[in-house]
Amino acid sequence: RAAECGPSGATPEIVLIIPADVVETGIFAEMFAGGAAKSGRLAKEIGAAAERLGARSFDANSVISVDAQEGIHFDGESHRQLGRAMAVLVSKIL
Repeated sequence: RAAECGPSGATPEIVLIIPADVVETGIFAEMFAGGAAKSGRLAKEIGAAAERLGARSFDANSVISVDAQEGIHFDGESHRQLGRAMAVLVSKIL
């Protein structure tokens, strides 16, 4: 927050990104047992942290979801969708 590298030398806005929820499926289902519930709690915690800090939050779940086959990663198209959504958000901020 002390950085002066934002527009016109101002402090840049902070955006906390809420990651896509874990789905307990496929080869990682056992390893990430309970991950779906934890993902939901994490989303609430990140949103609350952003609010406390006066930062923005962006919920990746609003534009992507994890791979249905393995439940934790997202595919190339989801990466593109998230990138596009972030570009829109950043352009609004700037």
